[in-house]
Amino acid sequence: MSGNNMTARAFLAKEIRHARDAKDMSRAALAAKLYVSESLVAAWESGRIVPRAEQLGQLIEVLEFGPEVISRILEDLVSGEVSPEWTGKWLTIELKAETLLSFEHSIVPGLLQTEEYASEVLKYLHNAPFDVKEVLRERMERQQKVLGCDDPPTAVFIMDEQVLRREVGGPEVMSRQLRHLVELAEQPNVIIQVVPAGTGYHPGLAGAFMIAKFDRTEIAFQDGTVTGQVLEEANQVSALTRKWENIHAAALPQAASIELIAKVAEQ
Repeated sequence: MSGNNMTARAFLAKEIRHARDAKDMSRAALAAKLYVSESLVAAWESGRIVPRAEQLGQLIEVLEFGPEVISRILEDLVSGEVSPEWTGKWLTIELKAETLLSFEHSIVPGLLQTEEYASEVLKYLHNAPFDVKEVLRERMERQQKVLGCDDPPTAVFIMDEQVLRREVGGPEVMSRQLRHLVELAEQPNVIIQVVPAGTGYHPGLAGAFMIAKFDRTEIAFQDGTVTGQVLEEANQVSALTRKWENIHAAALPQAASIELIAKVAEQ
């Protein structure tokens, strides 16, 4: 289940089932050894109820959880988690990507943000359960690793016009950010397009996302308020790809988009 944002509760439930099956033990037999009801064991294995500390100790003793559990923790939990800076599994995917397709409807994409713009955005995360300064550092490093490497991917960034109009950090910060976009678009591997405000509603307004393509593989990332989700199921990625095509059809060409960005920067 790696990459599907498995929770710790779901992981524990899966491991209890896995360990019981490995011992060729029925739920009834496990319940008898622990002096609990079979229905409680079923609740543990479904994730509806979490074992108490003393029960967990008994489970470890009876089921003899092996060291391979640590490997599954790394695979199912750690690599499946995606921080607001999209580190972990998604960053690895970005570094492999031959093509990156990105859509943003509210702010400039993280890969294109200036440090001062990013700092202003991250100010609103001051109550979040992570170090904002560390996230800012990671964001700047991510830009260099993905777009500043020797063999960067072809990256197409589409954003709604409201991103250009939404003032972040004041006029000077915003103007420098927009001019930075114009400069980035001069790189042969970076394409920046804008969906004009007059377009009205379009599929992208439902949420930001990215699609990475490499080795005939497509993996997507769907952004969230605090965390994001890596999507690998073919039907999920296909749905986002169709959404991308509709958004791309509504966007201005590169030259017209950069002209609009430069104009807003002057304003």
